[in-house]
Amino acid sequence: MDEEIRTILVFRKGPEPDDEGYVSKWQVPVQSGMSVMNLLDDITRNIDPTLGYYTHSRCDRGVCARCAVRVNGTAGLACRMQIPPEGDIQIEPAGRSRTVRDIVAPKKKGARGKKTAASSDGGESTEGEDAAPSDREDMYRHLERLWEQTAHGYVALEKTPRHFGTDKLLHMGEIHTIDAVGRFPNINITELARELEVTKGAVSQMVKKLEKKGCLVAAKKPGNDKEVALNLTEEGRVAYEYHQHHHTGLEMVLRRMMERLDMGILEEIRESLEALRRDYNEFDADEN
Repeated sequence: MDEEIRTILVFRKGPEPDDEGYVSKWQVPVQSGMSVMNLLDDITRNIDPTLGYYTHSRCDRGVCARCAVRVNGTAGLACRMQIPPEGDIQIEPAGRSRTVRDIVAPKKKGARGKKTAASSDGGESTEGEDAAPSDREDMYRHLERLWEQTAHGYVALEKTPRHFGTDKLLHMGEIHTIDAVGRFPNINITELARELEVTKGAVSQMVKKLEKKGCLVAAKKPGNDKEVALNLTEEGRVAYEYHQHHHTGLEMVLRRMMERLDMGILEEIRESLEALRRDYNEFDADEN
């Protein structure tokens, strides 16, 4: 599909009744024919994880009608509407007067099922039983579902190439390599493998790909014919700075989330994530 940078404007609003709202504006790479829902997913993954909207993890069939929005004045379902073929894209809630937060509409009385609103400033923002599990088993299932959705979102992010300010499509592994070389000029293959926590063979293959794309240059260090120094080309520098800008925004959101927690809770989260990583590594080793 053709991809281009478009101006996206999204209505934002807090839960307070007197909040009149505001509009967030971003320059976003979009693909022709993509759905409005996929566009919102891209924005939350790469630009602003705090954006509130109903995800398509529960329906995505145009049945629940919870993702109703207006796009450039036209009402429809985000999971079914395609983005306009040209010009700016303005996304608003179907009815501003009854907005819960951003473009999240309140659940209608009598509506069936439990629908989920995406929000990364504290997990998912939900209504009813899904928002507050009544017992421990419900909480287990709720957290497992959140973890699966987060993991699936990250896998999708890893697989989806993006331009990062250049005309070259780059996968996440490639932009992470560019980021490391940008932060450590003249880094060698061994040092880069250690920084990325991958094998030297994997790094060598990645470097060759990025050389072909014109993002990296590998040259022998002066006075040392055995050691190769890696540096960014001009195009690689553009991708590096583009990634740094958006990555910094995501880090700030995460930092604000962590600042609300005391050190005891942060330590428990760290220990839990490390234990989870070890378990996954052991499971992967057993399977292979």
